[in-house]
Amino acid sequence: MADSTNTTALLIGGGLALAGTVVSQIFGLLSGWLDRRNKRRIVHRERFEELADCVAKTLLWFPKIGACRSISDIQAYGPPLESRRMICLAILYFPELKDAVTSYSNGLILYYHHVCDSFHPQIPASAGAQEAMSPDTAERNREVVVLRQSLDNALEKVAARYTLA
Repeated sequence: MADSTNTTALLIGGGLALAGTVVSQIFGLLSGWLDRRNKRRIVHRERFEELADCVAKTLLWFPKIGACRSISDIQAYGPPLESRRMICLAILYFPELKDAVTSYSNGLILYYHHVCDSFHPQIPASAGAQEAMSPDTAERNREVVVLRQSLDNALEKVAARYTLA
């Protein structure tokens, strides 16, 4: 009788030890999964903020390109490098933004070419002033504004995932 009670106690003790180990492993795995998920969300939020900063920095390019007074100045202020960074971030982290980012970036390139085509070195005016006199300037400006607004709308939708509420 004592042997059977001893064996039962040993089996119950061993079972409880195994159950405790399994439960601690499950909680360890769950904790690791939650930690990785949280770190991933933090990285994505940081990359989203970087993408938004790149978009904002492209706005600083317009006055610089408009103030150019020579071909070499215009060449020095080619399309903003941030536009390339935006595309890379969208491809790597935000595939749903890829089309809007690419369209805006291509719009910046087209605008740059428009400024280059509108500039005539013999006219003593800035690239922006000469570009403003070009017949299709309104269309080019509107195109860039529409593409930027489209990108802003797409960013706003994605931003809802990263708001601190």
